[in-house]
Amino acid sequence: MQRRIAIRTATSMAAVSALALGCLAAAPGADAHVTRKAVPNTKPTWLAHADHVGAAPKSSAMHLRVYLAPRGGLADLKAAAVAVSTPGSATYRHFVTPSAYQKLYAPTDATISSVKSWLKASGLSVTGVEGARRYISVTGSVAAAQNAFGVSLQRYQHDGQSVTAPSTAASAPANGEAEGVKEWASLRLSHGSA
Repeated sequence: MQRRIAIRTATSMAAVSALALGCLAAAPGADAHVTRKAVPNTKPTWLAHADHVGAAPKSSAMHLRVYLAPRGGLADLKAAAVAVSTPGSATYRHFVTPSAYQKLYAPTDATISSVKSWLKASGLSVTGVEGARRYISVTGSVAAAQNAFGVSLQRYQHDGQSVTAPSTAASAPANGEAEGVKEWASLRLSHGSA
């Protein structure tokens, strides 16, 4: 059971790594010719089964959670999860406590500060940092979110719900490391008033 929890925790953390970490070095608009790099697995797979309603109004308010990659990167966290779950490993069944996890893998103050600065420069308003430092909450217009993440946000009907989602993969400035985002849900979009 603890092995499954450790694997689920590592998998969950991998799935919620932030696109924003890859965007630390360049703010949109600072250089009109910033090269962007597509972030793998950020286009929702359910789009093929959804009904496209139209473009999201650019002035509509968005609420987003930008999840941050673990300190040391995903590879280190995955390796630790495998080691704690592998018989014969020196760390087999030596599970990390929540406080030890924070100490080893939580994003640093410098990382959080850099991501917040990039988000603000992108036209988004930072509204908070989650207590365990896993994500930064932001609000802003659809236009600002599209600018920040290099996407076109569209409206869809999916599973009986009206949702806003990117029609293409998200992107980040190419001069940062934008790996690790597994699904657009890691940015937690919600449509509504700010």
